[in-house]
Amino acid sequence: MLGQGQNAEKISYLDLLELLHFNTVDDNFTQSVAKLVETNVIKIETEKLEVEHYFLPVYRQKDQMMNIYSSPEKVIAVQKDKYIIMEFLSRLGAVLKTDMVLVDLRAGITEFSAPFLFDPRVQKYFISSTSMQSIKGTNLILEEIWRKVAGGHHNSKLLLTMIPRDMEI
Repeated sequence: MLGQGQNAEKISYLDLLELLHFNTVDDNFTQSVAKLVETNVIKIETEKLEVEHYFLPVYRQKDQMMNIYSSPEKVIAVQKDKYIIMEFLSRLGAVLKTDMVLVDLRAGITEFSAPFLFDPRVQKYFISSTSMQSIKGTNLILEEIWRKVAGGHHNSKLLLTMIPRDMEI
């Protein structure tokens, strides 16, 4: 998921949560959502190739951020499945024939990220700078995952980046 949609996206993550709140997750529903997501494309060009990626912005319009109806917690309660969001994104990725579904959770542990962070089936990549604040925040998240994820399988990788001392931040 990317931050704010800058084009005319037809669906956002907040839209998806509302749809999951009111619909049965089946093949027809997944196909319908896939048709909307197919219109959300970013082209990335290099000297050697051009690749298209589907994306799901967090919101389509700023107004959506001021009037959030559904949340992962509500969807999970209605669907009676704590992994429904990840299951649906996996199904959506299969319908779209993607190689992977990448979700940006840069905000850390929130009600929106917790279902992803605590699902042991989800491959997690934590990217942090070596600043003390980032290290402490990443450590807090990792400790929480270790505490909550049963069975000891955490499916996580950590990547530390360095900020040069002379770089203004």
